Amino acid sequence: MILDNQTVGKNISLFRKLRQKKAFEVAFHLGLKEAAYTKYERGETKITIDFIQNISEFLKVDPLHLLVSNPEQLLQNLNQDPIIASFEGDSNKNVDHNKTLHQILQSILTLNESIKEILIPEK
Repeated sequence: MILDNQTVGKNISLFRKLRQKKAFEVAFHLGLKEAAYTKYERGETKITIDFIQNISEFLKVDPLHLLVSNPEQLLQNLNQDPIIASFEGDSNKNVDHNKTLHQILQSILTLNESIKEILIPEK
């Protein structure tokens, strides 16, 4: 599915609200006026890779999460994930789960780097 500016803008708005940030805070961080920033959230301004990188750093969110077509589903899947749910149990299990989770996170980081190389070719 090809994502349009409105979809990505909605995702940005969703994650901004999840992080309990006001539009003017994000705008200030990006060096924009609030009115200019909210045009991005409404999909009225073309969203660039640089913009995605800057906003994802500020909101502390994986840039790919801003690009998925349905972030609500992503969040719901994370909440229902059996690995995440299992952390509520026995603390001895948590040590094993932490090791597994660490391995998974390392794999994700490696994949993210590969995707980054594809999206942002070296000059």
